Parts: sequence; structure tokens; C-alpha cells
Amino acid sequence: MTVSEFCDCVIVGDGIDALVCAAYLSRGGCKTVLVTQRVEEDRAAAAADSGGPAPFGAGSLFRYGPAIRELNLRGHGFAYRARPAVRVSLHPDGDHVVVTGNADEVRRELHRFSPADADAYTRYFRAMRRLGWLVRRSPQGASEAGVADRAAELRAVLRQAARLPDRELITAAAVLCTGARSLLDSWFASDRLKAFLAGEALSGAGVGPSTQGSAGLLLDHALHAPVGEAAPWLRAVDGWAGAHKAVEAAALACGVTVHRTAQAQQITRGKGGRCTVALSDGGTIEAAAVVHTLDPRSLLHLLDDGVLPDGYRSVLMDGDFAMPFAEARFRLRRLPRLRSRAGAVSARSTDAQFSVGPTLDYLDSAHSQACRGSLPLHPYIECRITAADVTAGPAGGGGAAGEEGAVLHARVQCATRGQGAASWRTVGPCVTQRALAALEPHWEGLSSLVEESWALSPEALEREALLRGEAVGRGGTLPSVDPLLRAPALFGGHRTPLQNLYVYGASGTGTATPFGATGRTVARLVLDDLEARGGAGAGVHPAGGGRHA
Repeated sequence: MTVSEFCDCVIVGDGIDALVCAAYLSRGGCKTVLVTQRVEEDRAAAAADSGGPAPFGAGSLFRYGPAIRELNLRGHGFAYRARPAVRVSLHPDGDHVVVTGNADEVRRELHRFSPADADAYTRYFRAMRRLGWLVRRSPQGASEAGVADRAAELRAVLRQAARLPDRELITAAAVLCTGARSLLDSWFASDRLKAFLAGEALSGAGVGPSTQGSAGLLLDHALHAPVGEAAPWLRAVDGWAGAHKAVEAAALACGVTVHRTAQAQQITRGKGGRCTVALSDGGTIEAAAVVHTLDPRSLLHLLDDGVLPDGYRSVLMDGDFAMPFAEARFRLRRLPRLRSRAGAVSARSTDAQFSVGPTLDYLDSAHSQACRGSLPLHPYIECRITAADVTAGPAGGGGAAGEEGAVLHARVQCATRGQGAASWRTVGPCVTQRALAALEPHWEGLSSLVEESWALSPEALEREALLRGEAVGRGGTLPSVDPLLRAPALFGGHRTPLQNLYVYGASGTGTATPFGATGRTVARLVLDDLEARGGAGAGVHPAGGGRHA
């Protein structure tokens, strides 16, 4: 494109959420242009890092979101199937905690460890759900003060809290001011159950159960999970590649124009806050709003120095947006047999997600070691097993394993970040060794089944997530140190200090977020802002058929 173009909104990015955002904007009356920032070399590099086409295969798990129905994605070829919801917290004695998608089964399972906890489990989730208003009053961006710094907002929170029943008032106080350990201790007796809930809620956040403010993450987890059950998962039949293709088709049907021949090189602002996006082929696009959907740090390269306020710029420059975990992958000759005293877990199940984090002390120790800059000796791990033909192996590592083979994916939490390629050649083998050491006690003869192993750095996992269309960097957006009412160190909102410029590359939670939810939320925000300013969003540009350019 070499001729200037005018539109209501430009989306910079090429992920599923970027396409969803573009589709909703076009449906809402905005003339929308999406400028992709991905090249085929990026996809090839991610495939080499992961050991195969994993970004569009084994990892294609998601939660149902309204975008699937509202954008008629199934009509555009998006196919998915349910995956049984089974969470297994592994313990050395084989008496694992198994949480399924059936509330009655969960109650019977928890009764084995503590009859009182079995009764309290559902009450806990319902009580946390009733406290959802606390999240809605949490800070929305780095440029906004926390509730505790705004007297009127703080009074409103305290007035509403004062009307709560005694037990819920105590829970609300714990959510706002304490760590996850304190809150869980007030509800449950079983150490196994407390460790399971803490691991589920804090996974990927880079915090420990004793970290001040981490109780707020328990609230966030409770709001996204069915009451008293394991949240269900769905798997894209054709992987993320098929999902991306369907969402792009839906965006085009809504009237979105997709440019793939040039990349955004600069964003400038003119009169009335309108933005001009300069492209690598010499073309320009002028728009009322720009939504940047990639790593927030890359936004700095598109803006002139001094455009963003110094404080906000520092947030982006100093923020740690890398994934707070690494992943070890093991190609196995056959599916391993799980050691299980209770016999509640299928020995050949590939539908369960397993975790190694048996106690709160274990989780705190792993976090403490990571804070000192070292890979935890006993890390918290989440793992799953996939069919071997989904992930072929590392680059140059040969073909897929036989029919009975499998690949074990082990996410090692609190991994050291920013190692660089040279250092990762040393750290990577340590990740696989410690993951194998942590998993070996739970599967019979696991080491003898390993044919090949490799590790993905946090940066490689971030690249995978971006190519799948996920937002990155939970660790960069959560209130990991301050209580919930204080503004987090970074940001979780989408507006920037510059009117009509939005960013959301670091405000999602990956597969924990319903499919397309971030793009849908940002589109609604942009439409509301433009309508309030008397621009698009009120049907100025009726959506028609889109096109590639």
C-alpha cells in the first residue's frame, strides 16, 4: 500500500485477539484496518524453538468465549471439541488430589482429606464470587491511582464492605490486604487442598502464597472457575492455525481490511488527537484511534521520544513482560504409568493437567529462590501429556515417536528470565533435569522412557504465545507486591496516557482468558471512547465486506 488511507481505527498486530478486536470494531461501525507485524520467519523460529509445530498443535487449548458465537466462528470453519476437565495435584505418597468437572465427584474427593473442607469448598467459591465487585474497583492502568489513593473510591469500597456478613467481611479484608496463605488458612484445614488452590491461582504470576497482595489472585481465579469444579477446556481441532484462519475470515466478513505486505514503522499524532501510522512501504494510514496488540515494549519503537510521559515510558521500558516460567519437553517411548494409591487417576490419561506443588511451604520456597535469581531446586511444575505426533521434537531431532509414544510438557514456574541465548544453553539443561527429578517419583520408570528432551526459555514461550494470538506477560500486569486496592507496579488496563492510543499486549492471561475476550473488551472500550467524543462507534462507517491488501 503506497497511497494514504483514512479509517476510524488501525490495529497493529497479527494475533487472534487482534483480529477479534478488529472484527468487533467493524461490527460497531468503525472502518478498521489491521496491519500485521508478523513474518513467516517468526513462525519458523517459534516452531524450531518448540521442537515442532506446537504453537498451532499441542497448545491449542482455550476456554469458551462469547466471541465464538457472536462472530459466527463455527460458520467460518472454527471447530473445537471438549476436553475433560481434570486437575491432579501430585503427592509423593500417591494419594493425589483429583478435581474434575463434576461437583459431586469433587466433594467426595475432598471428603477423603477433610470432611469440613468438602463442605467449605463450594461455600468458598460462592463467597469469592460475591466479592467480584472488588475486582471491578481495582486499578485500570499505570497512569491511574489505586483505589486506596482516591478518597471517594475508598469510601465507596468501605461502605459496601461494611454491609457484608461477618464471614464475607473477613474474607474481603484478606483479599484486599493479605497473601493467599492467610486467606486459605482461614477457610481450609487440608494442606493439600490449600496448596492445590494456591498453585492454580498463582500459576504464571511469579508470586508465592505468602506474597502480600497474592490473595487477590485467588479472587481472580475464583471468578473464572465454575463453582466447586474444575473449569472446562476446549481444544481447537485444527490447532491455532485453524482458529486464526477462522477468525480472520470472520474479520473480513465484518468489513476489516487486512494489510500483510507492509509493517508499521512509526505512529505520530496530529490535530485533534488523530494518529498517523507510517508503513514500511512508504504508505500511511490516518485514523481516529490506534490499538497496539503486541509486546508493549515494541510500542516505544513506534513513537518519538518525549511523546509518552516519562513515568509511563519507564513502566514499559523497565517492565518484565516475559513469561515467568520455562518449559521442559520430553519425548517418551510410551505413555507412562502414574503411581496412584487412590486409583482415581487413569494411568493412560492424556486429558489431565498435573501439578507438583504439594504444600504452601514448597510454593513459597520455590518463589523465594526465584527472587534470588536462581532456578528453584524444587520448582512448582504444571504438566500435561500429548500424543507424540503433535510435537515432532527439537530442530534436527528426527521424526515423531511411534503410535504408543507421547510428549510430556512440563512448565517450570518461577524460572530465571533474561538469560540470553548463550546462558540459556547452560540453564536449559538444568530446567529439564529439575523437571524430570520432580516428576520421576510420580510416574513409574519415567527416566527410562525418555528418548529426547529439550527446554524452551521464557522468551521462546512468549514468542509462541504471541504467534498463537495470546497476550503475554502475566507477571508484568498483576498486583504481585501491593494489595489489590493499590495500583500495581505495571498495568492491567488498555488506555494509555495518549488519547486514542490503546495497548493490550500484556494484559491477558493466556488460556485462562475466554477465547477472544481481550479483543472483545478492547473493542468495546474504543467504541465507547470514540462515541463519547462524537466520532465513529455510532454507525459512521457501516461494516461491509473486508479485503486483503
